[in-house]
Amino acid sequence: LFTDGTASLPSITNNGDTNTGMYFPSADNLAFSTGGVQRAFLTATQLNVTGNAIFGGSAHTFAGSATVANNLTLTDGNLIVADGHGIDFSAQTTAGGTVQEVLNHYEQGAFTPTLIDTGGEEVNAYVNQAGFYVRVGARVTCHGYIRANGLASASGNMLLGGFPFDAVNITNGHASMDVGFGTGLNITAGQNMGGYLGPNTTQASVHIWNAATGTANMTFAELSSNGGFMFAVSYNAV
Repeated sequence: LFTDGTASLPSITNNGDTNTGMYFPSADNLAFSTGGVQRAFLTATQLNVTGNAIFGGSAHTFAGSATVANNLTLTDGNLIVADGHGIDFSAQTTAGGTVQEVLNHYEQGAFTPTLIDTGGEEVNAYVNQAGFYVRVGARVTCHGYIRANGLASASGNMLLGGFPFDAVNITNGHASMDVGFGTGLNITAGQNMGGYLGPNTTQASVHIWNAATGTANMTFAELSSNGGFMFAVSYNAV
């Protein structure tokens, strides 16, 4: 049996270095000290480490919670978060209202935009058909370039489809779409394109500024058989 010991004089130590070792600060607790200072403290429910903790190997699992008093630095590898979980920012002061303070989603990739009418008819083919996106939490930012190669049976009002995530289903939760470039269009000089992505959909309604009162739906006749445009939109996803 060993005495309880202290950080400066641990009960289990080696000859010639009596201020470094293991001791028992209280019942059911175990502690380690180096140079007379407590460095690690182990209880039935937690491990507290003072200073830097370096974990070698390829996998380390914490069944409970881990608290880091200063910075957590990864020199290699990735921080892997379980599905449905994320980084919790609830310690901050929010701006009020209904908020989500867990950052639980990140991805980036490509998607295939489409030109369709309200009846689901798609253009014949595409000269250009490229879309890219980044999602951080609920926020999705997209941009792309699309150009038709024949309209086939597509007619009437034009929709830009294929966005990677449904927009969040909130009344009046529309997201404005910008169009910064167009080619081959059949519109009047000085008119501008735009649009919006409405709630609970992956399709944007394409509009044109052609009236003193605002915008109207853009039609496939105004797109023309080889018309195209570059677009960008940022919206909140489900």
